[in-house]
Parts: sequence; C-alpha cells; structure tokens
Amino acid sequence: MERDELAGWLRLTLTPGIGDITARKLLAAFGLPPQVFAQPEAALQQVVSQAQAAALRQTPSGLSSMVDET
Repeated sequence: MERDELAGWLRLTLTPGIGDITARKLLAAFGLPPQVFAQPEAALQQVVSQAQAAALRQTPSGLSSMVDET
C-alpha cells in the first residue's frame, strides 16, 4: 500500500465521530478515502452531520508519524 493510500485510510478511521457505519456511507458516496477528503464540506454534509463533516476537514494530529511507523 502506498503512503498516500495508507494515510487516507488512517485519517478516515482516526477522525473523531466517524465510526464504521459512517465510514461505509462516505466510501459508498464518494469512493476511496482520497476522494472523500477531496469533497467540499457541503458535499460531505449531504452524507454526514455538520459536526462530522467539519471533523473530516481536519487532519488528525500525529497522522504523519503514524504513517511513517507503518
């Protein structure tokens, strides 16, 4: 798995308020994690709550180091 792909999957699973069911909804609506994170907040809000959409726009702290460790 390439670094960017791994980062996308980790970011999706580490985003607060995004569990398995919500992640599946996002993936079904937009495709793989890079496509999910490329969406504007308004598009995300059509699938998830406003708070979840805002959380998806933030990069979890320590993501880069976690990717480097794997």
